[in-house]
Amino acid sequence: MKQSFFESVLCNNRKHCEACRASQEFRKGITKTFEVDSIDFECPFGMEFEEKDFPTNLEMLKDFVSSGSKIVTDLLGRKHVLADDDIIETRSKICETCKLLEDGRCKKCGCVMKVKRTFKAMKCPLELW
Repeated sequence: MKQSFFESVLCNNRKHCEACRASQEFRKGITKTFEVDSIDFECPFGMEFEEKDFPTNLEMLKDFVSSGSKIVTDLLGRKHVLADDDIIETRSKICETCKLLEDGRCKKCGCVMKVKRTFKAMKCPLELW
């Protein structure tokens, strides 16, 4: 018998609330491990999905500089900077189910995800990939 998700540390530490509310893929993973009624379960803490605006230009600039420095570091180290096709495909599927994706851009980081997911060093801001 599976443990109730709502009684688990994963739920009660509240570190994944934003990912849980924003991504069906995240909730699908929960249903494979824990006991829940469906992937569209209500949050036991009452957290609803809130419409989010895109980050400010300053926030996006900070993320761009941070992300760009990772790519430059890999290039200087003569590392392969592009992700493998199977990784890009997996990332694409996860992004497509995320409620924070709008017109190809992530409302959390502001990035154009079609571009971001192609670079090996890049990470999802919700830590879904």
